[in-house]
Amino acid sequence: MNRNLRILMLEDVKADADLNERELRRLGHAVETLRVDTRQAFIDALEHFSPDVILSDYALPAFDGLSALGIAKETHPHIPFIFVSGVMGEELAIETLKRGATDYVLKQRLSRLVPAVERALNEAEEYAERKRAEDALSAANRRWQDVIEFLPDATFVIDEDKKVIAWNRAMEEMTGVSKQEMMGQGNFAYAVPFYRARTPVLIDHIESSDDGSIASKYDFIERTGNVLYAEGYVESINGGRGAYLWCKASPLYDAEGKHVGAIESLRDISEFKRAGERLKQSYDNLQNALEDMIKSMSVIVEIKDPYTSGHQDRVARIATAIAKEMGLSEDRVKAVRMASVIHDIGKIYVPSEILSKPGNLNPIEYTLMKNHPEAGFNILKTISFNHPIADIIRQHHERINGSGYPKGLQGDEILLEARIMAVADVVEAMASHRPYRAALGLQMALDEISANRGTLYDPDVVDACLRVLERKKQ
Repeated sequence: MNRNLRILMLEDVKADADLNERELRRLGHAVETLRVDTRQAFIDALEHFSPDVILSDYALPAFDGLSALGIAKETHPHIPFIFVSGVMGEELAIETLKRGATDYVLKQRLSRLVPAVERALNEAEEYAERKRAEDALSAANRRWQDVIEFLPDATFVIDEDKKVIAWNRAMEEMTGVSKQEMMGQGNFAYAVPFYRARTPVLIDHIESSDDGSIASKYDFIERTGNVLYAEGYVESINGGRGAYLWCKASPLYDAEGKHVGAIESLRDISEFKRAGERLKQSYDNLQNALEDMIKSMSVIVEIKDPYTSGHQDRVARIATAIAKEMGLSEDRVKAVRMASVIHDIGKIYVPSEILSKPGNLNPIEYTLMKNHPEAGFNILKTISFNHPIADIIRQHHERINGSGYPKGLQGDEILLEARIMAVADVVEAMASHRPYRAALGLQMALDEISANRGTLYDPDVVDACLRVLERKKQ
C-alpha cells in the first residue's frame, strides 16, 4: 500500500514517535504526523487534524491511552486506534481490544507496525464499503428511512447505481427475501423474487420514455410526469400462489433537488381484481395507505417529543372544526386534518434535549427549533398527496403581517389551510402543558388570538375558531 497517511501520535517521547514515523516511511508511506501528549491537545487534534490512524502509547505522564481510546471511540469511532507501547502484557493488550482498540504493537517489535496499520486501514475501508449501501439513502435523505419502514405497502429504494438501499418489512413478507439478503445488491437483483430473472422493472423506467420495453410485464402502464403506475400479475410471489400487483415508481431528490435514486411501492390487489372493482378499490386502498403513513409519521414525532404527546391530534381536531365552520370543501377539510396530524414531523431533526428543555431556549436552540417547518416540508415534498400537505406544514408558523417563519410570508401568500392550522396550533399550545411552563389555559389562548386578530392571525379564521369554541362551552 502506498498512500498519504495522516497519523496522530499520542506519545510523550519524541524519539519513540520518530521511530514510528521512520518505520512507516521505510516501507514507502507518505506520512504526515502530529505528536501530542495531553488530553486537550489530543481532543483538538481529533477535531482539526482529522487523522486516518491513531497510534497511542499506553502510559504518559499527563494522560493515558485508555482514556484517549474512550474519547476517540465516543467522538470518532471509525478511526483505527492502535496502541504502540513497551509496557503492555498480554492481559492488558486483550483488555484494550475489548474496549475498542484496533490492534496493539510492542515498541520492541516495531516491524509489526506497518502490517498493523495496513490491516486497520483495510478493515476500516471494508467497513465503510459495507455501510455505504446501508447509509446511502440516509446520506442523501435520512428522513426517508424511518418513513419507508412504516409504509404498509411493500417498498424498496435504489440509489443512483441501482443498488438496493431500503427493503421494508412488507417487502420481506411479500417476497420471502430478507432485508439482509437484498441490501446493497445491484444488477436488477430486486427483480429476481418477482420474475426469477435479473430484468428491468417499473422503477428502472422512470427516466425513460420507452415504456414499451417493459409492457409485457404489466396489464397497463400509466405515466404522470416522471411518476409511473402499473398493474400486473406476478406468479412467483406469495409462495408461488402469485398475485395481482399495483405498482408505483417515482424518483427521489435531496434537499438541493439533486436526483439521488428512486422508490417503488407494490401492493397485492388480487382480491380487488377478483371482485371486479380494480380501479375503485385500488384508489381507496391508496388513500388508506396515505392515511396509515400519516399516522405512522405522527407516531414518530410523539416518540421523539413525548412531552407534547397528543398535541398534533388535538390541533387536528381544532383545525378541522374551524375548516368546517368556514365552509371549506370536504377535500380541503381533509387536507387540513392530514397536515395537522403531522404538522410537527420536522421536529424529528430537533435534538431531544431541546424539545424537552424545561427552561427557555437560547438563541441557537431557538434557531434549531424554528427549522422544523422547513424540515417537515423537505420530508414530505416528494410524496404524491392529493393536497399541498408539505406546503401547509411549511407555512404553519407564518403570520399574516410577515413576522412568521420560515419565509416571512404575508396575507394571502399563506395558504388558507396553513392560516387555519396556525390559529389551532397557538390555541392548543397555550392551553396545554409544556416542558418549560404549565398550561396557560384556554381563555388566555383565546385572548391571544383575539388581541392579534388581523395582525398575526387571519381574522376570518379567528372568528370561526371563537364560534367553534364558544359552542363547546355551552
